[in-house]
Amino acid sequence: MTDSTQPRTRLMDAVERAGFYPDLVNQTLQQALGDVEPLEFLVNVDMHFDMEQMHRHITVLMVTDAWFVVAHLDGSADEDSDEASARIATEVVPLKRVRSVVLSTSHAKPEHGFHPDHVQEVELAVAWGQNMRIDVGPASCGDPNCDIEHGLTGNQFPEDLLIRVAEKASGAMAVQKALSFGQTLRTAWLKANA
Repeated sequence: MTDSTQPRTRLMDAVERAGFYPDLVNQTLQQALGDVEPLEFLVNVDMHFDMEQMHRHITVLMVTDAWFVVAHLDGSADEDSDEASARIATEVVPLKRVRSVVLSTSHAKPEHGFHPDHVQEVELAVAWGQNMRIDVGPASCGDPNCDIEHGLTGNQFPEDLLIRVAEKASGAMAVQKALSFGQTLRTAWLKANA
């Protein structure tokens, strides 16, 4: 059974269920989308801890016929204070400006071929030229007995966005949603760049 509810309504409901400043996130999404309906969306929540604070993040990805929209909210709560703070940013990127969409999947039972129910993890990387990741490490000459300093070597990778959704952490439905979003984004991107 397919859901006949408008994509925008489903998006707002998903943000509400995520429960992380839903009013702020939904109001920001309304401003970013204007009157354009998303074809598909993905809501991803994660958190990490440092010595003093818990940091939560929500990332909402949306794709329309012509646009890729990213909204990201960082929130923190100081254990010594009742004050919470949040920062939200949105970026609206024309699909024609997106340089690559990489959809990686990990599979159980690979001998049975591609079956959506066997996808255990989805990784989506989208690059549009704004951010670069540089991996640097020690250079070597290949001789295992050499102890001369050879400097550093590295690689530069375009990486504006990387989202990973794993069944063990988020459940099978979240993985299927990420897979659906990645496939829809890739299809819209291919059409926009044909």
